[in-house]
Amino acid sequence: MKVLCLVATLFVAGCGGGGGDDQPPRTTISFRGATGDYISQGESAKYSDVDSTVSTTYSAGYFRASFEAPDLSHRWSIDLASPNGEPLVPGTYVDAWRAAFRNGHNGVDFYGDGRGCNEVFGSFIILEIGYDSTGRLNRFAADFEQRCETVTSPQLRGSVRINSTISPTYQ
Repeated sequence: MKVLCLVATLFVAGCGGGGGDDQPPRTTISFRGATGDYISQGESAKYSDVDSTVSTTYSAGYFRASFEAPDLSHRWSIDLASPNGEPLVPGTYVDAWRAAFRNGHNGVDFYGDGRGCNEVFGSFIILEIGYDSTGRLNRFAADFEQRCETVTSPQLRGSVRINSTISPTYQ
């Protein structure tokens, strides 16, 4: 029954007994962009598994989470990656390039609602990563920042939580 509850929390907030300060595990993505940031358009937003369909993948040090509204009014995704396929572990990852084209660097890429960057410069912090008994990712928390096209472009910062009791840093 615990496995069923764990899987359900990825799609429905709650499930009781979330641990850590009696706060149930949450699955959210939140971000805020500086004025002039292309991706966020200088806005802030937060989405969760309550108002979005959430999909996640993790393989060979590459994590992706996507949040999509049922009416397709929004879709946001975050990709985070280690340099050469090493497993992601808690810690700080600097000198991150666009995840799909990281070429030996760490990778970060936040995109959505029809907007993406050709080049990305940023960093991220893995706060929590956990696996079930089969080795499948079942818990994840990270904060990220990126700049589009140049290292001096306006910054976007965000938080992604998958079945985590850690509160988002950027809301």
